[in-house]
Amino acid sequence: MARALGHKHPTTIQGWRDKDRIPHWRWDEVKKAARRKKIKISDLFAEPAE
Repeated sequence: MARALGHKHPTTIQGWRDKDRIPHWRWDEVKKAARRKKIKISDLFAEPAE
């Protein structure tokens, strides 16, 4: 996912996983990248409540 988002270091994404949370302002970007790379993220993270 780090590569799909263009992050140089995967520790950003690892931090999201450790906290079980993707920042709300990154969610759309993450979903688009996951679709492009056919990565299933629904098992890893819950979509944030609005």
